[in-house]
Amino acid sequence: MNQDLITRRLQIISKLKEEKKTLSEMMKGILDDDPHQQEMKKKMDEFKDSVKVAKQKVQENPQILDLKQQLKDKAQEIKEMMEVLSQELADYYREEGVLMIEDENGNLKKIKFNASLID
Repeated sequence: MNQDLITRRLQIISKLKEEKKTLSEMMKGILDDDPHQQEMKKKMDEFKDSVKVAKQKVQENPQILDLKQQLKDKAQEIKEMMEVLSQELADYYREEGVLMIEDENGNLKKIKFNASLID
């Protein structure tokens, strides 16, 4: 395979992408100028606004607020359990020297370590 051939193919693809972009912009311009399209967009924006207002009202429901707090608490609990599990897996590997562990269903799981720096 010749490098010149590949370079030429890349140039052709780049040119085609640019032509496609130009055509897409032309089509968008025509649609944006269409009165019917503008009217539909205005109605859609008004509908979106009314849905947003309705959603905000529902979000103020005490039951929803309580569920949101419960979800937040569960997410925090899961995060804490994952941190504990991570440490336990590191300890298990250090003690046993094994990178596989069997879960409660008998499935073998591979231990994967992620390293990161924390300030």
